[in-house]
Amino acid sequence: MKDLDRAALIMHGSKDPLIPFESGIATHEAIPESELLILEGMGHDLPHAPWPEIIGGICRNAAASKKRRR
Repeated sequence: MKDLDRAALIMHGSKDPLIPFESGIATHEAIPESELLILEGMGHDLPHAPWPEIIGGICRNAAASKKRRR
């Protein structure tokens, strides 16, 4: 993962029953300069309530990706 030369956004629900929360943290730590977006109370689904937070994370990641390509 250290060779990844793109912005990375790691989104993880704090209550995910399928993928341990620690795995999201480990992925974030393995990718330099990645952003970790912890979605409090979210499981492995995608409920409507956190969409604004998710969209914000995706927009930040897209902007960071654009800056890295220049």
